[in-house]
Amino acid sequence: MVRFKPFLTAVVAVVLTAAVAYGAASSISTSTQSSGGVTVKVTHRNPDPPDQLRFEITLDASSANLDRYDLRSSVLLRAGEKTYAPTTVENKGDGRHREMTVVFPRVNMRGVEVIVQNVAGVKERAFRFVVE
Repeated sequence: MVRFKPFLTAVVAVVLTAAVAYGAASSISTSTQSSGGVTVKVTHRNPDPPDQLRFEITLDASSANLDRYDLRSSVLLRAGEKTYAPTTVENKGDGRHREMTVVFPRVNMRGVEVIVQNVAGVKERAFRFVVE
C-alpha cells in the first residue's frame, strides 16, 4: 500500500490539473428573464466553433402551452445595427418546457444580443453576451 500511495497522489494531481486547465479554457455565461408566465434562459458556452456562435435556450412556462409559438422564427442575434437569423435550430421538448440549441454565423463583434421575440405576450427579450 505504501508504494501505491505516491502513484495515486500523482494521478489525482494530473486529473485536477487537467480539470483546472479545461475550466480556464472554457466558460459558460447564462442570462435569465421571467415575464408573461414564461422564464427564458439563454446560455452561451465558450469556446464556439471558429465560424459559429452557439446558444442554448430554455423556455419554461408556469401554465402556458409553448407549442403554439414558432420558436425557430422567434430567435435572432443582434450585433451592432445588424440582426442575423439562426443557421440551425435544434428543438426538444413540448408543452410547457422547450429547449433549443441555436447556431448563428460568427460576427466580428464582442458584444452581441440574443433576441427572443413575441413569446407569451412579450414583444422582445434581449440577452447580452460578450463573445471571444
